[in-house]
Amino acid sequence: MWPIALEIGSYELGTYGLLVGCAVLLGLWVARYLGARDGLSPRAVNDAALGTLFAGFVGAAGLGAVVALLNGVEFRAADLRNAGAVHGGLLGAMPAAYLLARHFRLPPWLLVDAYIPAAALGQAIGRVGCFAAGCCFGHSSNAPWSVTFTEERAHTLSGVPLQMSLHPVQLYDASAHLLLFLVLFLLHRRGAFVGRLFGVWCILEGLTRVVMEVFRGDLGRGIWFEIEWLSTGRMTSLLMIALGGVFLALKNPARVASLADS
Repeated sequence: MWPIALEIGSYELGTYGLLVGCAVLLGLWVARYLGARDGLSPRAVNDAALGTLFAGFVGAAGLGAVVALLNGVEFRAADLRNAGAVHGGLLGAMPAAYLLARHFRLPPWLLVDAYIPAAALGQAIGRVGCFAAGCCFGHSSNAPWSVTFTEERAHTLSGVPLQMSLHPVQLYDASAHLLLFLVLFLLHRRGAFVGRLFGVWCILEGLTRVVMEVFRGDLGRGIWFEIEWLSTGRMTSLLMIALGGVFLALKNPARVASLADS
């Protein structure tokens, strides 16, 4: 596909990195907009986002390294270019958002509510970057819409098979997360699940990833407990679904009513 967006001499700007940057900027705009609807200062939402993003990148790299270590796969510094494990980033970012909200004296779960739809939109854009780079590729397919990667640099960066028809799972995932963004955005606008969007997102994100794993072909991410079905993506997804269910059970509407005092 198009793993390098810009090349000047020895300098290369990866398409994935470029789109992740766009995702951050657009996601931040969405978070500021939604936060303002709940009375949060756009500047505070902006400032807290910096620490949240940093925690997200650390969480992604950390989980990616841990999974590689547990599966006996070497995790190289160059692998950080592929951002690591996305669920590690997302689950690392949310606690950071909560703590930063405390620091900036904002209602913590209202700030998280503003970030959750933005995170889904960022994932949608990021998966388009994955498609351009060839990472997170699908398994072989005879479907009319299957894709074939031919760029050698894509293979070098991500290990995607070349000259083979594959499911464009990155685009499936991007479409699913765009739909997830719209659902979360509408729930926020209608005032549904106030202070509880984190739980809704955990469940929907987990279910989305369980389905997407059906089409994934990059099985180097690991299989757990020698169960072929239980890939790393499904393992983290099941944990997220359980976390979301527990969160919604504990974060009942009566307690949400006192958000401003939390």
